[in-house]
Amino acid sequence: MSSLEYLDLHLSELDDEIPDTIGDMGSLAYLDLSGNQLRASIPDTVGKMVLLSHLDLSGNQLQGSIPDTVGKMVLLSRLNLSGNQLQGSIPHTVGKMVLLSHLDLSGNQLHGSIPNTVGKMVLLSHLDLSRNQLQGSISDTVGNMNHLQGEIPKSLSNLCNLQALELDRNNISGQLTPDFVAYANDTLVTLSLSANQFSGSVPALIGFSSLRELHLDFNQLNGTLPKGLGQLSNLQSLDIASNSLQGTVNEAHLFNLSQLSYLDLS
Repeated sequence: MSSLEYLDLHLSELDDEIPDTIGDMGSLAYLDLSGNQLRASIPDTVGKMVLLSHLDLSGNQLQGSIPDTVGKMVLLSRLNLSGNQLQGSIPHTVGKMVLLSHLDLSGNQLHGSIPNTVGKMVLLSHLDLSRNQLQGSISDTVGNMNHLQGEIPKSLSNLCNLQALELDRNNISGQLTPDFVAYANDTLVTLSLSANQFSGSVPALIGFSSLRELHLDFNQLNGTLPKGLGQLSNLQSLDIASNSLQGTVNEAHLFNLSQLSYLDLS
């Protein structure tokens, strides 16, 4: 099957290991083995599939670490390894996949810090590292339900196509400033930083014209609610509950939020 370009075996009740010989399928551009019971580790030979643009191994029982060789799949635009039992750290080689738009490593047992090289994936629009055991400082890099620690990474500002940034339910600290996702001000739709340890004031996020969901609840934010939030005319959901905000909310805060359907400032 060396000439095969498309292989979709998702939900096929596969319950074996991924063979090393999978790397011999050098013409493969699309591979979906999700929703099976595949076990053992991801073979290093996956890196030989250099023409691959879509790889989905989610929803299996894969163990071991993510092989460094994934960085050889430089044409990859979508990588989904979520819902497995993968361990170890996220390899720095992920930064070589500069065409990647969707990276989902959620629901594993990954630990260590997020590599700085994530900031090189400037086409990334969706990043989910949720439900892992990631730790350490991420102050120089870029989840939903991790154990991340450290500060918002500076290289997030390189991700100019980012549409969804979800880092909620972690232990991320530091102050929020609009410039950490400044280049994504026209594209960012979802910003969810709930249940962390962010401090300081609520950022005004002026210019984030596409933002629809802003969730900053259960942090340590203080000060007053910036009136600039009232300029986010596409905002549909705003949750800043369970912080230490002061002052009053008046018409200037809400006047232009005609799309708002959910608001929690309790």
